[in-house]
Amino acid sequence: MKEMKEKVFIGGSIAAAIAASLCCIGPLVAVALGLGTFSAAAFFEAWRPYLIGLTALVLAGAFYLTYRKREVQCEGGACEIRGASRASRVLLWLATVAVIAFATFPYYYGALLRAQAKNGAPAAMSQASSQVANQSEARAVIAISGMTCDGCAAHIQSELVKTPGVRQADVSYKKGQAVVVYDPSATSLDAIRSAIDATGYKAGEVIR
Repeated sequence: MKEMKEKVFIGGSIAAAIAASLCCIGPLVAVALGLGTFSAAAFFEAWRPYLIGLTALVLAGAFYLTYRKREVQCEGGACEIRGASRASRVLLWLATVAVIAFATFPYYYGALLRAQAKNGAPAAMSQASSQVANQSEARAVIAISGMTCDGCAAHIQSELVKTPGVRQADVSYKKGQAVVVYDPSATSLDAIRSAIDATGYKAGEVIR
């Protein structure tokens, strides 16, 4: 019964950590399953601080149940004090690693994608170099809704730079927009907006 409680707390901590990161994981899963956009992302973003707190509390409960001393009845009326089994402790620490990985997903996911984009081509542009290089290129600023973290922006940017006809792209979560330099003879604004929609987020109006 006690081991069952431990497993419930461990499972609860993992579930809470996943829920805390659904703001960024959700759109990726939705796209992978062919479900389009993940409209609940903003909801989970608003509740993320509370879900992180819940994760910490449930995980702390799992550690308490696992490492507290237990009395085990034995012959002669004597009792032996024992802790949790080795398997329970290993399970707890594996769960802790999983909880940390899920809880911090929005932070390292964006960094990994941007680092990967720097090694690929075409590269993402900086704000200082986001000007049209020649007359064969056009520049557009497109509003994007549904982004809840920098990882969302990095995901959109990594997909945009793979789009045929797109020369450069810079997506900002804080500004809620994408700055795209593209070849009008190879692609169109509609195609670029469709590429954004395909990532699970929503391309809005062209700002300029």
